[in-house]
Amino acid sequence: MNSSGTVRCVRIKCSAVLFDLDGTLIDSIAEIRRAWQAFAGKHGLDAAGFAATEMPTPHVLVTANDVTKGKPDAEGYLLCARGLGAEPSRCVVVEDAVAGLVAAESGGMIPVAVATNHRPAELFPSRVVTREPAGIHLVGVKDVGRSLPELELEIEPV
Repeated sequence: MNSSGTVRCVRIKCSAVLFDLDGTLIDSIAEIRRAWQAFAGKHGLDAAGFAATEMPTPHVLVTANDVTKGKPDAEGYLLCARGLGAEPSRCVVVEDAVAGLVAAESGGMIPVAVATNHRPAELFPSRVVTREPAGIHLVGVKDVGRSLPELELEIEPV
């Protein structure tokens, strides 16, 4: 908190952002579409046209079928980073569970916790904890002459 009593956002630079998607337990497609619609509206894109299209599969999608060891082992996140061509140390992992945060940390990645299912104090190891995914903002994209650009995230901490 700064002297005016407001919380300072945390800025992190990275090459890739890896998200945990709990699709094996719930069908989150409708919620994902709503999030993309909100994103389109926020960034001046045609939200109606955007919503009418089928959402593309991410460039790299790693599921339980792709790994031999689950979380807290880092295998899944390392496989994803390799598929994207990103150095693990330049990857931010957004997670809501301790096992996933441990996987990110042990893989040499930057864990960012989302406090949707746990109290913030329970979410370790993480560099920063935010209340919900909407607290993570992409504020910059910079071409740095590599295959992946440098991304700058701004995260609203709890």
